[in-house]
Amino acid sequence: MLKKRLPDFKIMDNAQSYIKLNNNENGIFLIHGYTGSPAEMVPFAKKFENKGFSVYCPRLAGHGTNIKDFVNTGFMDWYQSALIQYLEFRKRVKNTYIIGLSMGGQIAAYLDAVVGCEKIALFSTPYDIVDPRMKYAKYIWPIMPKIKKTETKPNVFDENGRKLMVNYDNEKYNFVRPAGQLYRSFKLFHKFIKKMRAPLLIVQSELDPVVNFKSPQKIFNKSKSISKQLNYLKKSSHVITLDYEVDQLFEMTYNFFFG
Repeated sequence: MLKKRLPDFKIMDNAQSYIKLNNNENGIFLIHGYTGSPAEMVPFAKKFENKGFSVYCPRLAGHGTNIKDFVNTGFMDWYQSALIQYLEFRKRVKNTYIIGLSMGGQIAAYLDAVVGCEKIALFSTPYDIVDPRMKYAKYIWPIMPKIKKTETKPNVFDENGRKLMVNYDNEKYNFVRPAGQLYRSFKLFHKFIKKMRAPLLIVQSELDPVVNFKSPQKIFNKSKSISKQLNYLKKSSHVITLDYEVDQLFEMTYNFFFG
């Protein structure tokens, strides 16, 4: 039985959960990614909000606070915090639609499998682990809790979008224990993707520096969703909700959900 985890830390500016209820029976639940925060989903959510939909961008446990809090959470804390907020949101709206970014897509698949939704969209969601060392993290972290970061391509190419992000990217180190927890999230995702039933939209950028290019097709093939669609973007990085093609992304998502 999962236990509810109560916050005892300060939330970063613009990293708190975001909810807006409108007089519309349809609600959009948008889940951010690993080390991120609702800040990477709120601008995209507001596009739905401006069309009269209710929206909810949950903050996952351990995210949007500080590294100490993040390191002390695990994948079930992340999943549970999303589940608790999703169930609350479902009390407020008649029909729920889920959007998940990166690891948020893995959590979205879990919510569809165990609770259900009208339709679901997975953005930049990896099927394969992004670093093979992740599987050994549980053995490594007690003796090497952190590893110095190497330079990588930005998760958002658009500088204006990059300024909106609130995450742990400024940390000089990658922390090993959370990486091990992320590996366990992948294993859970592989289980629940086969139990998804809602119509599924998958969107992936061809320039994503994080997700293996074969991942979206693997998700498409393994999902049991009753209808599926796979679309690609050409100019965006990993966090496509804040990047150059966000308007195109919104149009394809809106049309899939309500067209």
